[in-house]
Amino acid sequence: MYIFFTDLDGTLIDHHTYSPMGAMEGIGLLKERGIPLVPVTSKTFDEVCEIMDLLNLRNNFVFENGAGMGIFSGKEGFQFTLNSPGIDYLLGFVPLISGFFGSQLNILNFVSAQELDRLTGLGLKRSEMALKRKGSVFFIPRNNPSPDEAEIDALNRSLAPEGVKITKGGRFYHLVSLDFGKGEGVKKIIEFYRVKYNCEPVTAAAGDSLNDLDMLKVVDYSYVVKKPDTTWLKTDFPVIKTQGEGPYGFSEAVKDFLIKISG
Repeated sequence: MYIFFTDLDGTLIDHHTYSPMGAMEGIGLLKERGIPLVPVTSKTFDEVCEIMDLLNLRNNFVFENGAGMGIFSGKEGFQFTLNSPGIDYLLGFVPLISGFFGSQLNILNFVSAQELDRLTGLGLKRSEMALKRKGSVFFIPRNNPSPDEAEIDALNRSLAPEGVKITKGGRFYHLVSLDFGKGEGVKKIIEFYRVKYNCEPVTAAAGDSLNDLDMLKVVDYSYVVKKPDTTWLKTDFPVIKTQGEGPYGFSEAVKDFLIKISG
């Protein structure tokens, strides 16, 4: 039993065009082998459902950085379960986070789809789906500073006693529960397949952003996909770096994984 986990923006989907074209080779190879491709993403349930339908994927997934899990229920389509303590609880930490960033934050959960499109260029339809958050707060600083990973780590050490943390995806910062990150979501998916097939799955994951670290740490083969600026996510544990960028790097990772498990 094998499972391949993947981030979406910047990994399975091109960061600028939103196209999965470069990933289609890897997706096809996984389908040929019957290996589940499991998105683990900061995107909302609605956003991921659209992508699952587009790519004809019929398995569980993790949304909003582990705030919830999408469950494939056959004829009923996808249902969801939530792990998050809730958006209202998370909003209580906004003043503290604003102080860290040194500016007010654009809390995007409550803007209009038109405003989100203006701020991000997502397009109106994608903006509408991105606003359907069920268990996380997403934001951008108004003066758009870019704290490095060490600075975010320092903030998260101060937030840890409160059970929350900040992470960053391809476009947004996210305030999420400390107990239910991408890594915990991956563990739940692994346990699902462990029970279903009474075996220990061999796992791989591909990602490119800070919020992918938890996911990459808990699998057997960790792939860091090259970013459009030709850099890679920094890690303090062993990973395999792709030479291809974005979706092409994803396909490269899949091919390497299949070679490794073929022995």
